[in-house]
Amino acid sequence: DVDPDDFDFFHEMLVHQEIARLGRPGFIDSLGTGWLISAPAVYNFGSEAMRRDIGPMLLKGDKWSALAISEPFAGSDVAALKCTAQKTPCGQYYIVNGIKKWITEGVYADYFVTAVRTGGA
Repeated sequence: DVDPDDFDFFHEMLVHQEIARLGRPGFIDSLGTGWLISAPAVYNFGSEAMRRDIGPMLLKGDKWSALAISEPFAGSDVAALKCTAQKTPCGQYYIVNGIKKWITEGVYADYFVTAVRTGGA
């Protein structure tokens, strides 16, 4: 049992090593691309509420997360992303406009960490 605030690259390495014991590299690759990239973003950049409410579910495997970066005309070229997010008039939420594609584990994910443009180029 690891406190979410203590989950770091060492713990991530342990997760990778334990999964590697399965002898299924494809599974490791897809899990690493989805969950092991997106879950640390929740802990490092998410709000306190996200870390408290979503983080433990991700660590326990009760919920899945995925990394949504690729777009139809940009692929994984982050500099060419077109997807945007604009704040609502109340300033409390964002409305995301655009298309994400090729999201590993996306069909299973409950939550997505994504890259969008919120301002200029």
